[in-house]
Amino acid sequence: MRNEGQEGDPDECVPASSTTARPSAATTHGKPSAGDRAAGPGADYLCFGDDDLGRPRLIISDGNAGLKSAIERLWPGVAHQRCTVHKLWNLLAKAPEHAREAVHEEYNRIIYTPNRAAAQRARESFLAKWKKQCPSVAASLEEAGEELLTFYRFPASQHKSLRMSNAIERLQEEFRRRVKTQASLPSEKAALLVFFGLFASGQVKMRRIEGWFDLTESAAVAA
Repeated sequence: MRNEGQEGDPDECVPASSTTARPSAATTHGKPSAGDRAAGPGADYLCFGDDDLGRPRLIISDGNAGLKSAIERLWPGVAHQRCTVHKLWNLLAKAPEHAREAVHEEYNRIIYTPNRAAAQRARESFLAKWKKQCPSVAASLEEAGEELLTFYRFPASQHKSLRMSNAIERLQEEFRRRVKTQASLPSEKAALLVFFGLFASGQVKMRRIEGWFDLTESAAVAA
């Protein structure tokens, strides 16, 4: 079970990934393109913005502290969504084995509700219970703060994609699987050329986010 990077006691947590992730940006037309802003080791994240890859509308990331600091420095006030899957892993890692099923079920009530108000009520109920039964679980949920619920600000059609960083992680996994026999690539340009070749040949695929047709509406929400 993997934990979220840099949450709480650094001895308890490990980075979500052993590689440096770069952002994938969904444009206003739903066409994927690549950015070039390094986040540091152990960072998995997605940026959704405009064609010129300027200020993004939303960043989805794990709990990497260095990444959070870089985001705040580069784009103060930008909408930031913490990956709900990474947070679930953290909660389950901190919960005793007999309580994990209950933690999972009650956490899902926060993440899979129709609206933010219902999610807030579910979170308050979660914290009231687990502060008594397992304080480390409650503290882990509190650590993510409001950034765990940012996706509720966007159209419901996009929630499936916006609540987690799976899209970039799957892409990284497929890329690493196909180049692992080549050892290290000599330069960033070489890595981009290999990626383009895999993409152009259809060996790796990039897909539009769920609800891409509502990206214009997302721009109004994020403004």
